[in-house]
Amino acid sequence: MRWQTRALLLAITVIITGCTSTRPKREPLPDWIRNPPVDSTYIYGVGFGESETLEQARNRAALYARYDLGADIEVYFHYLNRLIMGKVHIPPLINDWHDFPRHPVPEFHLAKSGGFTVVARHSVIIKNDWRAYVLVRVPRESLKQAFLDWVRPLVSPEAYNQIVELLKNAGHN
Repeated sequence: MRWQTRALLLAITVIITGCTSTRPKREPLPDWIRNPPVDSTYIYGVGFGESETLEQARNRAALYARYDLGADIEVYFHYLNRLIMGKVHIPPLINDWHDFPRHPVPEFHLAKSGGFTVVARHSVIIKNDWRAYVLVRVPRESLKQAFLDWVRPLVSPEAYNQIVELLKNAGHN
């Protein structure tokens, strides 16, 4: 009876080992998915989408990458706003995060500045569903111009010229 139990355990072990070793190995995700690039020329966004078709998964990933980029653009606009505060005599353009929606959203300026560029894509199929990842970027220079376009109707022409000079002299793209 003991040898039958051992034989049964051995058979179960072989079956389980055989099942687990035949699974295809997934390739590792690219580094940019978890750690998007950071540089002084571009602002990057990463998006993820899942769907039954590759095209829909990629479209969803691009949409979420655009949202991610929009959030980073908002932060960049706040940075530029803080850079000019105290140096140009104008009322604060953005007092806190809740004030931002009163003015045109940076997403609009993203489209106006030429939009974003898809830099990389990665897709895998898992259990009949496609998962897509997209890395997008937008040049900081076009965002600086979008910021200036956004500021122009909010300030006097003299203040606008001061802001242009301040950003140019500060070397901020």
